[in-house]
Amino acid sequence: MKLSLTPTDLDVLETHFQILLPDVPPAHAGEALAAGLGFNPDGGLRAALAGTTKNSLVRQIDDAAAAAALTRLTGTAPDYGALVTRAAVTAIPGCLEPGTHDEGILKALAWEVERVRENDAERDEDGLYCNRFGDVVEAISLDVEQEGKNAFDCRLSLGADHNRTIWLTNDVAGAQAILRGDYEALCAVVRDFDKDWITNYDPEDVPGSERGAPDYDGGGFYNNTGVEVWRDRVTMTTWPTNGGVERTIVEIDAATFAEIETIMEQHSFGDANRVVEVLRAIGHGPS
Repeated sequence: MKLSLTPTDLDVLETHFQILLPDVPPAHAGEALAAGLGFNPDGGLRAALAGTTKNSLVRQIDDAAAAAALTRLTGTAPDYGALVTRAAVTAIPGCLEPGTHDEGILKALAWEVERVRENDAERDEDGLYCNRFGDVVEAISLDVEQEGKNAFDCRLSLGADHNRTIWLTNDVAGAQAILRGDYEALCAVVRDFDKDWITNYDPEDVPGSERGAPDYDGGGFYNNTGVEVWRDRVTMTTWPTNGGVERTIVEIDAATFAEIETIMEQHSFGDANRVVEVLRAIGHGPS
């Protein structure tokens, strides 16, 4: 992930970075942040930002370098992984320059959450976000649309809005974490929801496969599980009855792929036996 920064953006990022590290001296936190953006701790970052009020400075985030610098300065490893990314996603999502689809979705979600937090939600005396009627938010709903290669748009509603495609319901803690811009909660949304729900989605190539689209689709479900098959892997996607999405990737060899080809030819598209027998072939099916 890259960041596009002005001096003002850096001020906000530094503030949030220090919030993540309350027991670390600000000078040490500043050096770790500079390292995470590819600079030595000699004022190089601020110097590079001089005069960039209109033209931003674009830097690649290196979370490992930030963690290494913090360990060198303080003698202990940071409690949080992905320190710079975590701070940037929460504090300045509009400055993110994603390099993958997941990063693009994360940016869109974080940016939309920031907008909703500022315009559509208020905190009560217990610090919980409430809607305009004063009710504690215990559900959110969202739509995601792909606008370009790694560019996505997100629209989020407070509550269970079934006109939207992705819902998180009856989960006060989860909804509140997302509205706070909690990094782990936002990443969980990106990781867990089915990308088939994204409007105008053009899937990325699957690493190690011959092409992006699967060679075979189960076309149906068995126990809420569907399968997609590439020559080197099978993706199992399960929708548990308590909500959410679980996705497992199983690597396969040429012999297993040939077995699956036979299965697909024996059963028509949409026949649940396709899914059952593929799951058996990869060792995840009913006995």
